[in-house]
Amino acid sequence: MKVKNVKLTYNILNYDWNAHEVRNYNVLAHLDLDKIRKKILKKEISNYEELKTYLRNEFVYVFWCRSEFEIIVGDLSCREDTFEKIDGWRQIEMNLDLIVNYVITEMRIKF
Repeated sequence: MKVKNVKLTYNILNYDWNAHEVRNYNVLAHLDLDKIRKKILKKEISNYEELKTYLRNEFVYVFWCRSEFEIIVGDLSCREDTFEKIDGWRQIEMNLDLIVNYVITEMRIKF
């Protein structure tokens, strides 16, 4: 089995405290894609669900409840009761299936 070695990009919104602005942040830069390739080639990850679980665990470890990846989102009218804190994991979680499919497609993984 061959797995293509690629550079992947999936962005979330993140506040840059130094520049004082919201920027796109590539969360896939935190993944060790070579490690994923090796796990697939060694058959440690052998199907979609195992890959999804592996990616989920990696993202939770890096982005869950980490203040440097938290932003506040709310109503444009600035009503304080509409503000909600959203961490990096929450932005990833709602798109996890899309991210897994993206990784499979771009790395040309065949289970």
